[in-house]
Amino acid sequence: MESGFSNRTDWLAATLAFMIWAAHFTLAWTASIVFPDAPVARWIAAALTLVSFAGLFALWRWRGVETAFSVAGLGILLAAGGVAYDTVPALIG
Repeated sequence: MESGFSNRTDWLAATLAFMIWAAHFTLAWTASIVFPDAPVARWIAAALTLVSFAGLFALWRWRGVETAFSVAGLGILLAAGGVAYDTVPALIG
C-alpha cells in the first residue's frame, strides 16, 4: 500500500547552511584568538568568508533551490548573512 506522501521541505540544505555558518564563525574566532591584533587573522577571516560563500552557493545549486521563499532558500540566505556579519569584526579589528 503506497500512501503517496511527499515531503518537499528540504531541511538538509538548511542544516548544511547553518553548519557552514557555524564552521566559519568557529574558525574565524579561533584565528582571532591565536593571532590577536595580527594581519594574518584578517586574511584568514577573509579567506574563510570567500570559502563559506562559495560553499553556500554550491549548496544552493546542488540542492536545486528555486526561490528564497523556501526552507532551504531562507536557511542559505540567513547563513550567508551570518557569515557576512561574522566577518565585519574581524576586518575592522
